Amino acid sequence: MEITKGQILSGFSKNNYWCRIYFYSDDERKTTVFASASEEYLEDNFENQYSKDEYLEKWHEFVSNKWEKYGEKIFEKSVHYDVYSNTTIGRENGLEFLKHEIPPYLMSNHKTTFTGAAGEHYIVYRLLEMDIVAGLAPHGTPDADLVASNLDTGKSVAIQVKTRRKKGVDNGWHMKPKHEKPISNNLFYCFVDLPESQDEMPTIYIIPSKVVAEAIREMHKLWLSMPGKNGRVHKDSNVRRLLPDYARLLKNHPKSKKFGKGWLEKYRENWKILGLG
Repeated sequence: MEITKGQILSGFSKNNYWCRIYFYSDDERKTTVFASASEEYLEDNFENQYSKDEYLEKWHEFVSNKWEKYGEKIFEKSVHYDVYSNTTIGRENGLEFLKHEIPPYLMSNHKTTFTGAAGEHYIVYRLLEMDIVAGLAPHGTPDADLVASNLDTGKSVAIQVKTRRKKGVDNGWHMKPKHEKPISNNLFYCFVDLPESQDEMPTIYIIPSKVVAEAIREMHKLWLSMPGKNGRVHKDSNVRRLLPDYARLLKNHPKSKKFGKGWLEKYRENWKILGLG
């Protein structure tokens, strides 16, 4: 089963949050879970252990894990609703919100469906512009979205593209434990920020997979070793974040300086890193 988690967004009343999570079966069936949680519920159940940025991600992960446990039964319906609130009226209002307020919003923002494809095709366009042959990787290729080659030198690299339109609350990128291990010296990430305005150009960071793996692995390990709110021990999970400033999260711990504010800048538009000329 493959799972794709959408961004956590504030509800229109500003005192609740919602997200959608897509589940795909091996035989290409799909279902979507729409979930919402009141701010009061999140504070009561997560705030004692985590900061706000952290507990939103923990709730996101909790919902995903909960529905994944249903296995194949989840595909009996195309849409599911999941509401978290401390009160009955809150749950009723949350369900009403998901069923009747979210659909019109999604219809007016349908462009988000194509965010991933837009990022991949934009990277292909930029590479072709530099006389580098590039295209989508064959379906089912692990860890890579694109393949790029220099026909003169014969060198090829694999590229995984991470695209977003809006930044998260910590300005980071959602990653997973599997990204802690570098797969190959020839695998690179292109992190693409698509602008809200068509008058602006996307921002791209080209980073070797071994650098991404080190940042995620070492900073997560450091975070686990540090006390959380009220001295509580941080609990491990499947949530990983690639952040533009780990020093902020890790309270300027000396070991976080390598990945502190501005560490991503040397990778901005740095196509030479691919080594394709």
